[in-house]
Amino acid sequence: MSQFYQLGLEEVIADYQAGLITATGLVKYYFLIKNSSDGKIVLNPQQVCKELGLGRATLYKAIAKLKKSGWSFETQTQTIISPPLQIVKNFPSSKSDKNP
Repeated sequence: MSQFYQLGLEEVIADYQAGLITATGLVKYYFLIKNSSDGKIVLNPQQVCKELGLGRATLYKAIAKLKKSGWSFETQTQTIISPPLQIVKNFPSSKSDKNP
């Protein structure tokens, strides 16, 4: 039997501030927490930096590392993030649980 623990954004930020996770981990979990039912997120990078307490360079370094691990990003005036399929399956949102 599998057990799941739902992370909240405040907990992830606190773990980052305590040095328990890296900036890349913080950004990854931010995207997973904010995940929509279609697996895509539209965001404003400046707003993400403010919300997470990160500098812009740190955010973009984290995004570069996530790209190397299979995440896709489209940038215009906003950024659209699509996690790799296996991550979406491992961390389903409550909306996607209802639609296999």
